[in-house]
Amino acid sequence: MNKLDKVVLMFVLALLTMTCGPSSSAHDQNRNKNEFNKQEKAVPIAVQKPRRGMAYAYYATTAVLEAEHRAEIRAKTGGVILDLFVEEGDLLKKGATMLKLEDSDQKLKLKQARLTFQQAQKEFKRHTKMKNTGVLSQELYEQSENNYLQASADLEVAELNLSYTEVKAPLAGICVKRRVDLGTHIDLGTPLFDIMDMDPMLLRVHVPANRMDEIELGQELKMSIDSTGDRLRGVIQLISPIVDSETGTVKITAAVRNYPDSVRPGDFAEIRLITEKKEDAILVPSIAVFEEKGQSVVFTAVQGKAVRKAVTVGLVTEKETEILTGIDMNDHIVVKGQRGLRDGQRVTILDTGEDQTVK
Repeated sequence: MNKLDKVVLMFVLALLTMTCGPSSSAHDQNRNKNEFNKQEKAVPIAVQKPRRGMAYAYYATTAVLEAEHRAEIRAKTGGVILDLFVEEGDLLKKGATMLKLEDSDQKLKLKQARLTFQQAQKEFKRHTKMKNTGVLSQELYEQSENNYLQASADLEVAELNLSYTEVKAPLAGICVKRRVDLGTHIDLGTPLFDIMDMDPMLLRVHVPANRMDEIELGQELKMSIDSTGDRLRGVIQLISPIVDSETGTVKITAAVRNYPDSVRPGDFAEIRLITEKKEDAILVPSIAVFEEKGQSVVFTAVQGKAVRKAVTVGLVTEKETEILTGIDMNDHIVVKGQRGLRDGQRVTILDTGEDQTVK
C-alpha cells in the first residue's frame, strides 16, 4: 500500500467514526425513553358511575329545637304537699292530677262559706217577698241583696281554693321539671312543675328577606341534630308577615314530627331549607368535580388512562353535584385520586368508590 492509499484509508475510517458514533447515541436515547415510558407507574384511583336521582338546592342555617307549648305551673293556694303523682319524664294528659295539698283548712272555709251563703240566700228570698208586699224599704232590700251576692261570691272563692289543692296539668305533654318535694309547705305562687308539649317540636329560622321568593308554606326542610346525629325533616307552617329591620330577615317557623326519643328541646340543629328540587338529575359526588381555568372538570377512566372532560354543572350540594352536559351514564368518574391527574395519564382502578354516593 502506497502513501496515497494510506491517506485515503485513514480519511474513510475517520468519516465512518463521525457518522456512526452519533447515530448509535441517538438510538440509545430513544431506547431509554421508551423504557422510561414503559416503567411509568399508573396512578391508583377509585371510580364510580353517575346515578340518576333527586337534585336539591337549599339555604343553610342553624336553629334550636323548641317545644310547641311550655307551661310553668305555680301554686294557686298554699299548704303542705301530701302526694306527688308526677316525676320528670312522665307523659301527661290534660287535666291529670299532678300534686295534692293538705286541704283541711280549705274544706273548713268552704263549709263556712256555704253556711253563710245559705243563710244569705234564705234571708234574701224572705226580704224579696216583703218588698213585693210593700212592708220592706228599698234600702233594706238592697242591703239584703248585696249580702246574698257577696255570700255567693265568697262561696265560689272557697270552692276554687279547695280545687286548687289538687294541681292538674293544663295541657297534654311531658313533665320536664319537678320543683318541689313531698312534705314541703308551699305558698301562693310557688313554682311546682314545668310541662312541655313536644308534638310537634318547632324550629324558628331567620331567612334573609331577599331569599323569601324561594320560601312558601308547606315547604320541606332537612336537619341534622348535633347531639345525636339524627337526620330529620320538617315542614314550614308559619311565615312572619314582617321583616326584622335590624337583621333584614324574616322569621319562619317549621314543625318537626316523627322524631326519636333521643331528640329533645334545646338540641342544636343544622338546617337545610330546600329551595329547589329536580327529579331524575344526573348526579356525581361533588368531590369528583373541580375548577380548572374557570371550567368545571371531571376525570373519567378509559382503557387504563385518565380522560379529562369539561362539564356543565347544575344544582350543587356538599355531597353531590348535578351534571347537565359533558358525561353519560356509562362513564367511570374518578372519585379518588383525581387531584394532580393529567389527561392521558395511566391509571389503575383500586375500587369503585360506591361509598361516595349519597342515596
